[in-house]
Amino acid sequence: MAPSTKVTFTVEGPFEIGRMDGVITSNTIKGFKNEYKKELQRCGCYIFGIRASRGIKPYYVGKASINFDQEVLDKHKLRIYNAVLGSRKMGSPVLFLVCLKETTKPALRQINEVERFPCRVWRMGPMLICETFEICPKIILEHTKG
Repeated sequence: MAPSTKVTFTVEGPFEIGRMDGVITSNTIKGFKNEYKKELQRCGCYIFGIRASRGIKPYYVGKASINFDQEVLDKHKLRIYNAVLGSRKMGSPVLFLVCLKETTKPALRQINEVERFPCRVWRMGPMLICETFEICPKIILEHTKG
């Protein structure tokens, strides 16, 4: 029997996304991509949320099986994020990246499981995303302190 290997994901962020006149634009995205170029080359899941006086509330969870750069900030996602911003009076848009720690071939089954996990965490309490979790016997979620 082969030894059981665990797949580890790290939670990076929150990263604030800049805005111009209250919306996320292609120019603010270019700045974001330049600033976080290294992080955006990884794969995993991502969480778009709004930071306001009571903490961070998640609004969208997605997965990036190739890399975040291709998935997280495309035109379709910008429409979703800007619709959320338009429905809110206050708050700053933020992004968490739940990154596959190993640089090997993406573990797609584990990425799918992690995509469902943040919603369960936030139901328990948003600050729990800052802790280390064993999602299931083969998946560990770590928060990077920074």
